[in-house]
Amino acid sequence: MSYPRSKKEQLKDQLTKLDLNEHRQVIELVKKYTDQLTKTPNGFLVSSDVLPDVCFTEIENYVHFCLDQKKRMETDLQTRKN
Repeated sequence: MSYPRSKKEQLKDQLTKLDLNEHRQVIELVKKYTDQLTKTPNGFLVSSDVLPDVCFTEIENYVHFCLDQKKRMETDLQTRKN
């Protein structure tokens, strides 16, 4: 089963919410599955066609983890302020 295009688009949107170090971790995940990366002044480019579904799953899990941690930290900070 191919990773659905809609999920790829959603994942792309979520990736924009990550910070530089988290982006580096995503690149390391991608490098496990392909060496077909292009470095640009704005970052890295990789065609989603060269990535297996398992790579997308790993990236998705990592992104959800990062975003969840950010949300928890924000909640904790608000709790401490109150």
